[in-house]
Amino acid sequence: MVNGENYSDVNNQKKAKKLNLFLVVGVPLAVVIICLVVFFIIFNPFIRNSTYNNLIGDYFHALVNNDTNAIFNLTSSNFVNELSFISIPKKNYTLFSYNTETVSENNENNIIAVVLFSLNINQLNNQSSYLCNAEIGKENGKIKIFSIRKKYFGVNITK
Repeated sequence: MVNGENYSDVNNQKKAKKLNLFLVVGVPLAVVIICLVVFFIIFNPFIRNSTYNNLIGDYFHALVNNDTNAIFNLTSSNFVNELSFISIPKKNYTLFSYNTETVSENNENNIIAVVLFSLNINQLNNQSSYLCNAEIGKENGKIKIFSIRKKYFGVNITK
């Protein structure tokens, strides 16, 4: 029985060493990996920019389909649209995103980003383009479009 007890003690010591090794190496490694994943998700500009670009795309989709409920949900209560005079045909427009500038969240307007994008319209052999800024911000905890401002108007000069 002495040999049986020694074997049991040795076996328990091996299990304790494995557990200690797991606690010393495995748990901190798992914490570091989780922190890196969270950091990547929160601070990755591609993910953040795609959210803003989707918001702009959803807005124009709602606009050409006269979906007032969606427009209401996508825009802030004091939304400004400098493109309201433009008639946008349903399937004859394209949007291109160029740059997203992140703004400090500690501003009085609650703006968190400004997205530079173009709205390109092809209507009856007449192509035009509007280079715009969309100000994205938080209102009541939701990300919304606060304004769409026209910077430049362009026409097709292709021969």
